[in-house]
Amino acid sequence: MLGVFGALWYWQAFHKTGGEDGGKRYKNAVAGAAVQFRRSIVDRAGAVLADQAASLSVCVNHVNAAPLEQWCELAASILHMKCEDIRSRFISTQGFVYLKHDISETEAAGLKKAGIPGINILEIMHRTYLDGPLFAHVIGFVDQKGRGLDGVEYQYDEILRDRSRTVFPVTIERGLQNLVNNVLKRQLQIFQGDSGCFVVMAIENGEILTLVNVPFYDPERYWEYDRSKYPNFAISARLNPSFFPVFLQWFAQKRAVLNHPKRSSPGQTPEKGGAALPDYNVAPGAWNDVAFGAFRMYSPWPESELRGMVFQQDILNDLWGLGFGQVTGIDLPGEEAGSLPASMAGTWDAVLEQHMEASPVQTLRAFSALINRGKLVPPHVALMDFNNSVLKKISYWDGGMVTGPKAVPLTEELGMRLREAFANEDGLPLVFAAPSSVRKDNSMQVTALGFYPQHAPVVSYIFVMDGVQHLPDQYFQLLKPLKDVAAKAARFPLDG
Repeated sequence: MLGVFGALWYWQAFHKTGGEDGGKRYKNAVAGAAVQFRRSIVDRAGAVLADQAASLSVCVNHVNAAPLEQWCELAASILHMKCEDIRSRFISTQGFVYLKHDISETEAAGLKKAGIPGINILEIMHRTYLDGPLFAHVIGFVDQKGRGLDGVEYQYDEILRDRSRTVFPVTIERGLQNLVNNVLKRQLQIFQGDSGCFVVMAIENGEILTLVNVPFYDPERYWEYDRSKYPNFAISARLNPSFFPVFLQWFAQKRAVLNHPKRSSPGQTPEKGGAALPDYNVAPGAWNDVAFGAFRMYSPWPESELRGMVFQQDILNDLWGLGFGQVTGIDLPGEEAGSLPASMAGTWDAVLEQHMEASPVQTLRAFSALINRGKLVPPHVALMDFNNSVLKKISYWDGGMVTGPKAVPLTEELGMRLREAFANEDGLPLVFAAPSSVRKDNSMQVTALGFYPQHAPVVSYIFVMDGVQHLPDQYFQLLKPLKDVAAKAARFPLDG
């Protein structure tokens, strides 16, 4: 049965319930219809994702109905039901009893021909989701009374009831969502994983262009929804982001070199005789698959440099400044903040063993800020700005990661340096494989981060698979389809 909410009570009595009382019931029902208006939800191109659809239901008026024994078998045969099922519904003492929802035109015609006293047909408006489970974790669902209970339906419930407009646009694009869904399911088969997510975001303004989770649920069978079985992986703190401190350590070393007192402007190096500063130079296009015990990472950094990195305690301030340990404010319910460890000093071997949790969207937002001039934008799925304070862009760099007169040129150059470091001929993303942090089995979690185009990024993406049982030798080569998805997403017209 679809998510029912009595939006339009079109009262069509095959046997007149008649009288003044019947007229009042009809007027009250029609009056209720005006309250139950709900906007259609459309994708960024205008394709309808959620809408209202009418269906027919059978109702019996206790007052005007003949004794049940006189018509039960006849009605049951027309409605393809059992008489016992009809009888069980008459336990209720309310004035009207529903016999069956969503009946066919043939069943309705059969009842009309039978002319059973007291039986009414109601045309009821349902909330219908045209792509089934594909957008479930974005759009959500409504209950029988038309109240939004999850996703956009919940987050913007009042706006969706507002009659000033007929549609509510979201940032997701249907074709890209289908493509991403297929890619995610295919990769889960290859890696023998059982859950995951794929999110693509516009770097400049935080628009979520696609968000897919596996497993997903059917919003038209919302009563079967269980958040523990079908979590919104993209906003749940189920990710192990132990790779992120490497980015920040690299940034810290580059910042120290670029901000050296002997360096008068970006592009210059400390003058001869200046203090020697460590610098992690990454050869363009030279990528490495490095193993640290149970951890694997495919990245621009060779094993010697990863093992040589020493992290200071103040890296926790940078992680906090990039939004870890806090919600991003994405306009979807149920977002989790994650957590940071009490200490993060030491080598990367030690950092890998620290307990750090984050959501994929949280991690993607921080990564996007690093490669885009430090702009920490709020991710969102509503295409329209209903609340300026919610979608206001925030600059992480104002928090102190880069300060002083060189701040602006430094952020530009640091972002450029990181983008250059992540450039490779195959367009492959950074990939991190680690023991799953939320499971008790021996499975792995595989995370991929990337952006496109490489030298002037428009979109960024994060791809996560959990419960992975098989990690192929050339696992990073199998993730080439992610680049193709990002390339398609980068072609969409986006507002800056």
